[in-house]
Amino acid sequence: MTLEVNVLYRRYEIALYAIVVGVSLGVALATEQLEHNLQKKTLEAEIANKNQMFAFELESSISQLVAWAGGMAAAVALKPDMDQSEFSAAAARLGTDSSVILNISLATDSVVRRVYPVERNAPLLGKDLDTIPNQSTGVDLARKTGKPVFLGPIDLVQGGRGFILRLGFSPNSLDSDPASRRALISIAADSARFFDGINRKSASFGIKTAVSRVEDGAVIFGDPSVLEQQPVINTFSTPSSSWNIASVPVAGWPLISSNAMTIAALVLLRTLVVCAVLRTIFRLLRRQKDAEEQLAVAIEALDDGFAIFDRKDKLVLFNRRYIDIYRTSKDLLIPGTSFEEIIRGGVMLGQYPDAIGQEEDWIGKRLAAHRSGESVFEQRLDDGKWLRVVERKTKDGTTVSFRVDITELKLAVEAARSAARAKSEFISVLNHELRTPLTIVIGYVGLLAEIGRHPSVRDLQMSIASGSTSDAAEGLKKLVQTAEDMASKANRSAQHLLSLINHLLDFSKIEAGKMRLDVVNLAVSTVLEDVDRSFRELVERKGLKFNVQGTSAVIHADPIRVRQILTNLLSNALKFTSDGYIGVEASTREGAVLFKVQDSGCGIPNELVSTVFRRFEQADLSSIRRSGGTGLGLSISRSLVELMGGEIGFESSVQSGSTFWFTIPLAENDGDWAK
Repeated sequence: MTLEVNVLYRRYEIALYAIVVGVSLGVALATEQLEHNLQKKTLEAEIANKNQMFAFELESSISQLVAWAGGMAAAVALKPDMDQSEFSAAAARLGTDSSVILNISLATDSVVRRVYPVERNAPLLGKDLDTIPNQSTGVDLARKTGKPVFLGPIDLVQGGRGFILRLGFSPNSLDSDPASRRALISIAADSARFFDGINRKSASFGIKTAVSRVEDGAVIFGDPSVLEQQPVINTFSTPSSSWNIASVPVAGWPLISSNAMTIAALVLLRTLVVCAVLRTIFRLLRRQKDAEEQLAVAIEALDDGFAIFDRKDKLVLFNRRYIDIYRTSKDLLIPGTSFEEIIRGGVMLGQYPDAIGQEEDWIGKRLAAHRSGESVFEQRLDDGKWLRVVERKTKDGTTVSFRVDITELKLAVEAARSAARAKSEFISVLNHELRTPLTIVIGYVGLLAEIGRHPSVRDLQMSIASGSTSDAAEGLKKLVQTAEDMASKANRSAQHLLSLINHLLDFSKIEAGKMRLDVVNLAVSTVLEDVDRSFRELVERKGLKFNVQGTSAVIHADPIRVRQILTNLLSNALKFTSDGYIGVEASTREGAVLFKVQDSGCGIPNELVSTVFRRFEQADLSSIRRSGGTGLGLSISRSLVELMGGEIGFESSVQSGSTFWFTIPLAENDGDWAK
């Protein structure tokens, strides 16, 4: 995977990890907050319920005080003149807890007349309640309303602090005396012990409570700091005022829910699982990307054209080789383009020569083959290329296309076919070329073998028998001429046959790589003189001009093979030149001698130029029968030139004839020869 893609994927991965962690943290905090709020609400509801119970206990306790005060008021009303002992006895019958109830007193005309217990409350006897600080208001209220008045906590005359419940009543008749004449029953309760029992019950539930007056906020009971801890408050009404009962957990309000660790663990686990899944996904994505890149590299490395079309027949992927093959329509090769659009565009641009003149029919057949998903065929392009097209449809409907350039194979096959035809022609020609001289040799040798039956022999014999010397001499002359003519024709045919056989042997050696050269320093002038002697008479006998000119340079070559090359070239020139001239020229150039054989013959057409040096071929096979030859001469000449380190070639025109040339390297340290 490329570095840029790796970095991008890593950034995406880190960003997603951060998002997952952030979301998980947010979910955890939200869940914890909801759980905390729920548990707090539940705890508040429980504390409110406990406060209600606390208030109920307070109400019960105050109601008990009211009941006791009412009982004492009833007892006094039954016997207004009861003495101290009778009062104490009546108070004792109430069954009060002496640790909580500090005093039960009776006051008439605002003066305390009776107390219980006497020992602890003796200082109250004779005390005018109207003169006691902080009590006169309650005293006056109790007389006026005739209803219970609950005050406190206040400082008590007998010492300590407590609550005082006062109940005004008429000693004789509850309704007959005016309010100013009403007697008062007062019950004083120790403030601390009054709450102790109730508070112990609250503490057992794990809460702490503070009680304050609504009117002035004064704390009646408990730790004032409770009021600063966001307490749960229940309001409770006493006979004379309203109290706030405020409670908080003993350990304080919880900062987190009891399930916070479980929530954190679950969120952490979920985060780890999600991150692990994301890591796996990104690993798979990276592997997929790597696989895609490897596939792309592999596709690009293919020597063949490759393309993929999706289920909708749209181009998805292709390699550079595919573009190189379809250069004419390469601008149409855009991902997302349909196969039909590409084909139609290629036809319009002349990409497919076979479609010219039958465009729609060709397109229809091509589309049918493509959509079949099982097509294999050869295709010719406008640049001369031949392709083997292979198209296969996969299970998901995708079409995979290969384009194999078989141009060289096509050319090779065509060349092989041409070679096969040429070889067949060669065998036919060879058969003719070998049979003809061999038949001539056999025929003339047979005639020579039976020369005694020849008419000239019989004439000679008759002349000798008649004794005519002149006739005998003339007969002998004719016989000799006849024998010489037969022998000459047989010899020429034998030489031609030998030349053919030598060509075949040379070709066989070259093919087998067994051609051996006897390379020596050879004067070019010597070679040209031999050529002049061998060919001048033949050329001039045909009515052609023959010109030989050269250089005194020395070459490093096999003398026999150099003469063989020149002989082959001159023989061809002589065969195909009916009038004009034939010339041989040698000159030096760049460390070699350049030999040229020129003629004014029929020349070689352009379309046959590439076949000149091929084995078994001549430029015009129809001329073989007329001029003779096997078609191996030029091929053998080329091989011999190359074996000696030179080059061979030609220039030809049907109007001006042909010039065949070849080079042979100069001998070492022979620069003077070149001059």
